Amino acid sequence: MQNTIDAIVAASKLPLSIIIVGIGDADFSAMHQLDADDVPLVNSHGEKMARDIVQFVEFSQFDSVGQLGRLANETLQELPRQVCDFATLRRVNPLPARPVAPYVPQPSMSQLSHQTSFATQPSMGHLCHSRLYRTCH
Repeated sequence: MQNTIDAIVAASKLPLSIIIVGIGDADFSAMHQLDADDVPLVNSHGEKMARDIVQFVEFSQFDSVGQLGRLANETLQELPRQVCDFATLRRVNPLPARPVAPYVPQPSMSQLSHQTSFATQPSMGHLCHSRLYRTCH
């Protein structure tokens, strides 16, 4: 277990997130420890993790059909904060959000030949950048 903790503490300085989903009815107490939501991990040299990079969820808490959306939400919930924490650790500030044009439906093939510009449509980069900026600030 200490080798795993040492590896996670070392990885906490890297652009990495670790997502663990526990399957079955095993004892997941070690996985909860690695999640480190309550107590930060400390390696064998006494160095504390630079940031939280582990998210652990137990599948059995979400195994009914109606709960799969909650499973996805719970599994990915810490990821935006982990990205922001890494950016902060590296002293990288996201640029201010750029205005995003309203969604414009894709033209049909017959309309495509008459339309010359898609400049009013937002790119995924703009949408992701805008969401990340709001998450980090």
